[in-house]
Amino acid sequence: MSERTLHPGDSVRVAAGPECSADASEYARVRIGNALEHAGEPILSVHVRLSRHRDPAVALPVVAHANVDLNGRVINAHASGATEHEAVDLLADRIRRQIDKAGRDWEAIRGSVANREIRDFARGHIDTEPAP
Repeated sequence: MSERTLHPGDSVRVAAGPECSADASEYARVRIGNALEHAGEPILSVHVRLSRHRDPAVALPVVAHANVDLNGRVINAHASGATEHEAVDLLADRIRRQIDKAGRDWEAIRGSVANREIRDFARGHIDTEPAP
């Protein structure tokens, strides 16, 4: 079975509660799609949920939550804001940071060139004599 890579903004599924405005779903789809543009690995699925607390005493009533499947690694992010746009903007920033972090961590886990050189040096596999 082949894995399908999503294009940014393509198949970003957004579920908005009845309390959220109609344009909030489209705004979330575009902003989250833009945040995923620089992912260095295939994006297998994206789910975004928007909801609003009904309690007027809540300072940041809008909650945005996202689940991103980045080539088998699940990235979860959530953010709260006073408006739908604010919550979605914060969510997009958090997703972007987590994708960047996942890429850096993955390089370290799988053994980038620099890590291999350090490992080989520590094991004594690299010639330590200065070049003539």
